[in-house]
Amino acid sequence: MLEFLQDYSNIPEQLLAALTVSTLSAACGDTPSCSTDESDCSSDGGCSSDCSDCSSDGECSSDCGDTPSCSTDESDCYWDSGGCITDNTPCSSDGGCSSDGGCSSDGVKPPTPTGKRASVSITDISAYSATAVVTVNDATEISLQVKDTVTGDWVWDGDFSITRPVTYVFLTGLTPDTRYSYYIWDDIGGNSATRYFTTPSNRPGNWSWWSEVGSKKTISLSANEWNAFCERVNEFREYKNLPKYGAFVQVGRGDPIAAATVNHAVWAIGAMNSAAMKLEVKRGDTITASFFNGLKDALNNIE
Repeated sequence: MLEFLQDYSNIPEQLLAALTVSTLSAACGDTPSCSTDESDCSSDGGCSSDCSDCSSDGECSSDCGDTPSCSTDESDCYWDSGGCITDNTPCSSDGGCSSDGGCSSDGVKPPTPTGKRASVSITDISAYSATAVVTVNDATEISLQVKDTVTGDWVWDGDFSITRPVTYVFLTGLTPDTRYSYYIWDDIGGNSATRYFTTPSNRPGNWSWWSEVGSKKTISLSANEWNAFCERVNEFREYKNLPKYGAFVQVGRGDPIAAATVNHAVWAIGAMNSAAMKLEVKRGDTITASFFNGLKDALNNIE
């Protein structure tokens, strides 16, 4: 039910102020100053309308939030212009930070470590992984940042367990043919310069025949050579996200070079490069050196 508010227009000003404080205190259950549990303060030192937002030092700020002092646990402190702050606010009642904020309790900045700073290099770079080699030197705190420059995703962002004199950080889940940036931070020199490395493509290497395959010469491919060629074709199919071709005929020494055998290579390559399909042969056709070199070229032309 709606009711009209009390008409205070005829009450003296001093009596009205006292009445207002008394009314607010009664509503919040507190005296006109902050309680020890940091609740129920308003900007005038009394209770706020929602009985909330008291600062940690027993006084209220203009917006009923924390006054310029740290929270009771004095956490998350860092140094700025020689003073300890958190969220642009002086930390703790004595101006210092707690031990978990990296500052001393009396607000005096600890001495900066001296000596030779850490360094990092990237080795063993493959399509999907690499190794960061961190030379620790005199640093006691080190963090590593590695980022995919294409997506902006972090591969590594933070600390690691330090072992001296060298720490190895193994980077996995990389993307082939991708550029990455990396740098380290240490407690001696801060951030290092940003450097870059690029993962290689996972494309298989080009094929070349082991035997001499040329015009007007006898074709003398070994069985092992042909079987290895078929394996390389399947490596390319995997690279192109195609299933392995399972119909290849494993040949042995002395087996004839038949159309039914070599056409499987034509079809398997043709799914990746349609130019290979022109090489298809029929039973009774003469299989020449140009056929085998055509197969090789069709495979090697796959990007």
